[in-house]
Amino acid sequence: MLLPWWLLAGLFAATEACVMHIQTGREAQTVSVSELVVVLGLFYAAPADLVAGNLLGSAVILLVHRRSSVLKTLWNLASLSLQMVVAVGIFRFLNDVGNATHWLAWVAACAGCLVANRVSVLAVAGVMAIYDGRPPLTPLLREVATGDLASPVVVTLGLIAATSLAATPAAVVLLLVMGAGLLIGYRAYAALSDRHLSLERLYRFTQAISSSPRSTRFSAAS
Repeated sequence: MLLPWWLLAGLFAATEACVMHIQTGREAQTVSVSELVVVLGLFYAAPADLVAGNLLGSAVILLVHRRSSVLKTLWNLASLSLQMVVAVGIFRFLNDVGNATHWLAWVAACAGCLVANRVSVLAVAGVMAIYDGRPPLTPLLREVATGDLASPVVVTLGLIAATSLAATPAAVVLLLVMGAGLLIGYRAYAALSDRHLSLERLYRFTQAISSSPRSTRFSAAS
């Protein structure tokens, strides 16, 4: 079974359009599940189709959905191309069996995706170094070492999907149901998170108003 470039483009566009924002304290961590599609493409697509599908799907989202500038879009597409080349190169170099059910293929896919993730971190650090000066070495090394903390989880889900498809192509139905369930669950989580954030802002506003000096003098005069 081979995944065509146009199907990969649609899958990449869908995953990039539904980027998850997980609230951790007062910070929000952006989580993308596009690496799931990358893993499937490593096993079931030609390298050229994987790169082309990633570029086309990402370009549509960047230009139409996020309305990024031309310069930012070109930089993102160049970074994505480099990441895909690195992922495919490492996967092809380490994977001698070519079977999605073999542990060596799993290691090759994990290595390709995780190294590509570090390439993305270094690319962002390079841009920051150009515009803001040389970045601190210690935080940079920490980011390269840790990378995207959600990346190993997403890659594992991709390996489960690839292994399921290797066992039986009919597993695509279950994978689509799982993906729809995750999307619906995230939509519900995002709506609830936005509601809580609005209530928190309202609470902080009322606290600031009630503790302001003007409101204190007004209460005393009354």
